[in-house]
Amino acid sequence: MRIKPSDIRAELPPLVHLALPLIAGELGWVSMSLVDTIMLGHLPNSALAMSAAALAQVLFNTFCFGVGGVLLGLDTLISQALGAKEQHEANRWLLHGLVMALALSALLIALFAVTPVLLLHLPVDHAILAQAVPAMQGLNYGTLPLLLYFTFRRYLQAHHHGRPIAFALISANLVNAAGD
Repeated sequence: MRIKPSDIRAELPPLVHLALPLIAGELGWVSMSLVDTIMLGHLPNSALAMSAAALAQVLFNTFCFGVGGVLLGLDTLISQALGAKEQHEANRWLLHGLVMALALSALLIALFAVTPVLLLHLPVDHAILAQAVPAMQGLNYGTLPLLLYFTFRRYLQAHHHGRPIAFALISANLVNAAGD
């Protein structure tokens, strides 16, 4: 099958309409780390603070995105339900995702609660660990909102609503900057 330029011209506007807010949302993820780095750069011993924040963020992201990756399966399930014009089924998958997000959050919050003990066994400078532990505990407050975001994002994407996703990440950056 050969793709014609007219096919591309017809498909491009709806694709760009959906993609731009999602791109803005992804840029929001990158911006969070940038905002954190800028804020930490103003501290007296910024190298130590940045090291501790990086360690906490890497551990938090590894576990949250790894475990939260289960929720990515909702993309297919919700989209297939909507493609079959079964809104009730898409809503049911959203509900299942919300329950899964709550269960996974409880698991991760419990894991992060014992993180101070686990971090002390890492071959890392104790001055870094002393600051990484409170940073990790602070990040723990974002576990449930992050997994709920993962779930709602799947649902909104399937419904072609990208703007609320971009808004969520932009507002999360503002909250992050205020928290920093």
